[in-house]
Amino acid sequence: MKKIYFFIILLFSFIGYTQDLHRNPNVDDISNYKDMELVWHDEFDYTGEPDVQKWSTEEGFKRNREKQYYTSNQKNIRVEDGFLVLEAHKDSIPNANFKSDSAKKWQEKWRHSDYSSASITSKDKGEWRYGRIEIKTKLPKGRGLWPAIWMLGENWKEIGWPETGEIDIMEHVGYQADSIFGTVHTKTFNHMKGTQQGKKIYIEKPYNSFHVFAIDWTPNKIDFLMDGKVYNTFENRHKTTDEWPFDQKFHLKMNIAVGGMLGGRKGIDDSIFPQKMLVDYVRVYQKKPQQYSVMTYNIRLDVKSDGENAWPNRKDFLLNQVKFYEPDILGTQEGLPHQINFLNDHLDQYQFIGEGRNGENKGEYSAIFYNSYKLQVLENGTFWLSETPEEVSKGWNAAYIRICTYGLFQNKKTKEKFWVFNTHLDNKGQESRLKSVELIAKKVKEVNTENYPFIITGDFNVEPDDAVIEKFGEFTQDSKMISENVVFGPEGTFNGFQFSEPVERRIDYILFGQGSRFSVKKYGVLSDSKDLKYPSDHLPVYVEFSFKETSNE
Repeated sequence: MKKIYFFIILLFSFIGYTQDLHRNPNVDDISNYKDMELVWHDEFDYTGEPDVQKWSTEEGFKRNREKQYYTSNQKNIRVEDGFLVLEAHKDSIPNANFKSDSAKKWQEKWRHSDYSSASITSKDKGEWRYGRIEIKTKLPKGRGLWPAIWMLGENWKEIGWPETGEIDIMEHVGYQADSIFGTVHTKTFNHMKGTQQGKKIYIEKPYNSFHVFAIDWTPNKIDFLMDGKVYNTFENRHKTTDEWPFDQKFHLKMNIAVGGMLGGRKGIDDSIFPQKMLVDYVRVYQKKPQQYSVMTYNIRLDVKSDGENAWPNRKDFLLNQVKFYEPDILGTQEGLPHQINFLNDHLDQYQFIGEGRNGENKGEYSAIFYNSYKLQVLENGTFWLSETPEEVSKGWNAAYIRICTYGLFQNKKTKEKFWVFNTHLDNKGQESRLKSVELIAKKVKEVNTENYPFIITGDFNVEPDDAVIEKFGEFTQDSKMISENVVFGPEGTFNGFQFSEPVERRIDYILFGQGSRFSVKKYGVLSDSKDLKYPSDHLPVYVEFSFKETSNE
């Protein structure tokens, strides 16, 4: 009978152990946080060495005068039974970097170690700016141990610590068995000065079960969490990078240190070894990129001489075409005041910025329509492409007065900001076109003091091999050339209302600033027609794009 009781107790103990270890879910079953997506992860659902596409190991004596020698030996680091295992041992490892007993660097004067352990890093393989970084782990136990999950800035080799910044997602020291620490270090705030910004959360025997340690990191703050509870918040004081170096990418590190400046303050209990740190998963979530679309459209001014192609005969189809594609930004050219008013009256969710080239509400517009449900305008203006850009004027050898309208737009939800410049370059004067590009470049630099990404839309009246496009290329990229997924439609954009002829002249463009934080997803020239007629003598160009990184606010 006693054997039966013993078997039952053993069985329930085993069941409790396996439940605590928690089998890894299939990645498809991982539930995303609201408005966030899983962008990087390791579920450790394999056996052997850690995935070399995601991780590297550290070797040797590294920092803080810690006593362990890091190795990549299977004894110290491996993946088994669905977990990453970091394991510390008391054993002697020869120091491959030993030089002499009198070497200046402590890493080069110790002949051997008394302990071995492991440290793993995602440097150059997984680096992120903002997001939720989450690790489920079971900690080792014992005085003298110093397990940590932490992050360093991508530029730490160039500028050093603490200037690069450090985020300690989780630190635990064995002699304070009931405490978990979450801390940041910067040039202003760091432990060398005693000014580090950290807090601790108390938990009895944190090494007895798995816990989820995480940060929620945005441009304005970093929250530290254990098992979903926020216990520390570090806020951006919006001063300098001395206080907040956390607007760059950071990589992840996980290790078990032995001894050292913090872990060894109360000595090392040699009877505890070996000790394991088990990691169930590492997951990185970021905000889903907000999708945007932009269209440039020379709508052809209203002139009676166009006959059957005159504005009254095509305006409804053109309007419905815009409604169908619903661009977030619509840069128009050649629109006369009554044409702009027609679009404004019938595009219910849109507003526009700009003025006529003859001043106020007179002459052709280079108006920018925008989806006012999604975007708001923070700044806007119009300038003349001439030697006197602040007043109504014709520039250089232009045949007509030319203008450029611009605006700084902000997404109402995500707070993302970007500039749009919309123009119509002269149809005859090459000097005017070249000088106009220089003036636009100057204006971009003048107003874009915060270095937000920018877009230039317009009818440039030249084809891609022209010097005008080459000059634009000094500070922009052609959306057609950088589209990641789709390039669609005819090669040209000017059709001249000739429905039966191939459209070969490409003179309408959507350009993105060089080094832009945008990803262009799709590029298309839209050749929609009705009854064998185009809605304008130009085909609209349409582009879908998103920010490469989101703020995660």
